[in-house]
Amino acid sequence: MRYQAARAAEMQHYRVTTPIIPYYYTALVGDANNRPTLLADSNFAGIAVIDADVYTGGTAGPSWNCPSADPEWYCPVNNFFKSVRNFVIDTTRMPPDQYGTGLHWQVGQATSLINVHVSMSTASGNKHQGIYMENGSGGFMADLSFNGGAFGMWISNQQFVPLVYRSLIRMASSSSVIFRFTIHNVVITNADTGIFQQWNWGFTFKNIQISGCRIGFGLNTGGLTEAGQTAGSIVILDSSISATTAAVQTSSDQSSSLGGSIVLQNVDLSGSPVGVVDGSNNQFLAGGGTVNQFVLGNVYSGDTKTYTYTHVAAPGPDLPPALLDPSSSNNGVFFRTRPQYQTYAADQFISAKANGVKCDGNTDDTTNLQNLINDYWGCKIIYLDAGTCKVTSTIVVPAGTIIVGEFWTTILASGSTFSDASNPVPVLQVGNPGDTGGVEISDIVVSTTAGSAGAICIEWNVKGEAGTVGMWDVHVRIGGAIGTGIQVSQCPAGGSTTSTTCQGAFLGLHVKATGSGYFENVWVWTADHDLDDPNQGQIDSFNARGIFIDHAVGPAFYQYSIVGSNNVYAGMIQTETPYYQPVPAVPAPFQSSATWNDPSWANSGSAWALNIASSSDIFIYGAGLYSFFINYSKTCKTSVSCQKSLVLIDSDSTAIYVYSLSTIGATTMLTIDSTDVISQSDNTDGLQSTVSKWSASNTTPTNPTPPSTTVGCASLQTPAKAAMDILMDPTDGFWFNRDCRNAICGHYPEPGTSSPGLSAQEWTNVNTFETIYNTMWQTQDDDYDDLIEIQTIVPNKDNGDDHVLPVTSSFSSDPDGNLRTWANKAAAWYTTGKGQTLRDTDGLWFDGTNSSCNAPDHHKWTYNQGPILSALGAMANLTGDNSYIDFALTTLDGVVNSPGTPSLPQTENGNNFLEIVNGNLAEWCDGASSSTCNNDQQYFKGAFMKHLQYFLDNVNNTVRDHYAGFVGEQASAVIHYGTNSDGDIGSVWYAPE
Repeated sequence: MRYQAARAAEMQHYRVTTPIIPYYYTALVGDANNRPTLLADSNFAGIAVIDADVYTGGTAGPSWNCPSADPEWYCPVNNFFKSVRNFVIDTTRMPPDQYGTGLHWQVGQATSLINVHVSMSTASGNKHQGIYMENGSGGFMADLSFNGGAFGMWISNQQFVPLVYRSLIRMASSSSVIFRFTIHNVVITNADTGIFQQWNWGFTFKNIQISGCRIGFGLNTGGLTEAGQTAGSIVILDSSISATTAAVQTSSDQSSSLGGSIVLQNVDLSGSPVGVVDGSNNQFLAGGGTVNQFVLGNVYSGDTKTYTYTHVAAPGPDLPPALLDPSSSNNGVFFRTRPQYQTYAADQFISAKANGVKCDGNTDDTTNLQNLINDYWGCKIIYLDAGTCKVTSTIVVPAGTIIVGEFWTTILASGSTFSDASNPVPVLQVGNPGDTGGVEISDIVVSTTAGSAGAICIEWNVKGEAGTVGMWDVHVRIGGAIGTGIQVSQCPAGGSTTSTTCQGAFLGLHVKATGSGYFENVWVWTADHDLDDPNQGQIDSFNARGIFIDHAVGPAFYQYSIVGSNNVYAGMIQTETPYYQPVPAVPAPFQSSATWNDPSWANSGSAWALNIASSSDIFIYGAGLYSFFINYSKTCKTSVSCQKSLVLIDSDSTAIYVYSLSTIGATTMLTIDSTDVISQSDNTDGLQSTVSKWSASNTTPTNPTPPSTTVGCASLQTPAKAAMDILMDPTDGFWFNRDCRNAICGHYPEPGTSSPGLSAQEWTNVNTFETIYNTMWQTQDDDYDDLIEIQTIVPNKDNGDDHVLPVTSSFSSDPDGNLRTWANKAAAWYTTGKGQTLRDTDGLWFDGTNSSCNAPDHHKWTYNQGPILSALGAMANLTGDNSYIDFALTTLDGVVNSPGTPSLPQTENGNNFLEIVNGNLAEWCDGASSSTCNNDQQYFKGAFMKHLQYFLDNVNNTVRDHYAGFVGEQASAVIHYGTNSDGDIGSVWYAPE
């Protein structure tokens, strides 16, 4: 397999005469730097160049347990775990009058198409199509492009969803999280119809660029029964459509009643003469501009039970800036396609199996896997080779880690650690509460074994800028596979309601109050059937909670239950409530818990699909929420009585917007507090019922107060220490001062380098030293505080301020240039003039001169060095003269390389100097057991670190990277040695006091 992959990288074109068939659990991956071309031969025979599900012919027999009528290799709604990435598919050699198709993509969850281009015939009347999808139950697509063809994309599917969950109690979400769109970043040119949909229950499109087409989106609409199902709803966001006939064209008359919902937001129609037109030629939206928001369908507000049918453009809500991407061309909602690390060298990856992690499903890999992460986070990309890595206790992933699986490598939790539902324990713990930095995880599955009622599959604590922390193609699977012990033979459907061995998890994904993340194509699945059973028999698999992300302050992009949060954006959420309910009735076999913000189920009858409580500024664009069964019986689906209600929103929440809400099987679509508001019978749209828009009655945002949260170690609760916690190694509590640790926690290796680099945003982590300094100065005398706060240098503190070098804060208010003139003179005095007498051969500065100003006098303290550094950095920034930086680096190197041989404290001799002891700063008067430093001298190191921060703000990443290890050493020292049991930061950093 690997040899073939290597050969594929060398070769660029492959002539294909019959379909390439990706088997179950298969990924086809081309070279992201040089995509190989699959060239369909002129005599190509088959449904598509890549065929994800092969039709077998004949009629469906009794063993075909699938809602699709035509037998295939895989039931389309269960066709999971497939990925195609980095290919060019060319059908131009095929005759235009043949159905030359790039991909037959009839798939379900845990599937993705990434970075694929399809080139087709541009002949008039041709029958080519980029993607043909006639059925399925989900998936994800991004970074696709199509040229030519009758259809760029001919796609019909229940829904395309980036995050899916099936749970027992309910789904819960919140906190700085991005759960991404179904299809985003697609370019279609020169097709007759850009995107055609025969049927769906709900699709969300983001950043779709269509040009040179006759029709942008063609929608088959008007079907109001399951048998006559058509395109139920689409949402189009942040897109551009240039089409000669219409940007969006439906097939039925939609002038007076629902027959397919359409929502457009921030869509540029300047290249289309007509925006939206129906099958009776009713034009609802003109082209020739950008539409802020357009809604076609039933609209509700607050607890009003009646709706308004609308098909007009109207201003939509203003999304908070935290949810938007100002760098995009249209200031749309932020997105980031999964990283592929194609610019990294092979030696920047470290293999798990090559370092003792067996991943054979039997060996306990806990220690070896944790050691691998401890040794290489922030240094190498950790590559988990294909297999099942069994763990018996929590695996901690520090901020700064990149983990890539070899396509759905499984981390399998097993053992007594995860068995106690009263004491839940994470399987994969990403960071510690309060950690800030970057984490990227892709292509893994987290699973559990039977009896893991206390397992929290993924606990997410790390917070970072949008897109710097996240998961891509990461899935949680509870039961339904070999090795889990929750299969047909152990937990058959309807026969395991009291069995604790069929309890697989306490919680799927928990993004805690201090966490944030970008989660794309994440499937949290409590298995309803056995994937490894040839008949895919149904099973009883119990998981108490799905996704719980609580009390976030945003930005957050995710789905399901949102508690005490604001600034949340969710793109096409989807869930199916448990098939066995109400036997046992929710929450059995688990217990309800106020600690976990479990809601009341009085109005639901089964698990809630979406719960929003005490939240604000919540934006949901697409929701497919389904209840198909009562105790595994489908008869309730026809009568729409499988459960009472699916969505619960409390009246305390404000500025809540739900678009394209589609439900199946529930009598009530949406409940406010205990009042059922939206009836499914008023919104029939096929098998599903659809509401185009619901908004809270109070649209004024509020800011929910997050709960008090322990940050870092319980004993480190001062603001300075909480901030410093992000800079220490979370495993051992010390900064590793070695090549592969030569960076602050949370920084990734830059492509082509062996050591980490720091972005401008990441470098702000060093601002924690200003926090340390300010905390140290809370009780100190004002005179010395003023000396540092006004950012001046007074080398001879005792002999006055004849030579003061101003720093950056004053330059912005210097209209006549006097300050600059003075700064240049002062800089010259220090760098080339008499000030050189204050500097020793190692670049260190004395505290003053003698009375004649011709010889150094006094000691060398840390604070003497810091303000010099910050001033020289400011001068370089002011003048553009980098010689100031070079001059300053001599001083900084002098500090970093200071000897640490004399015992401390030193004996006063009139010429004492600072030291580096065990890698940590020390004044000559510091002593671990007894210190001779006076009140001022105890705070010099804080002043130095503050000004070191100012200096490093003015240099490039290479310089920052070089000294990041030193900065980290001081961070760890302050936390572990410089802080007493009361949380006060003291003078001695190199050893416990």
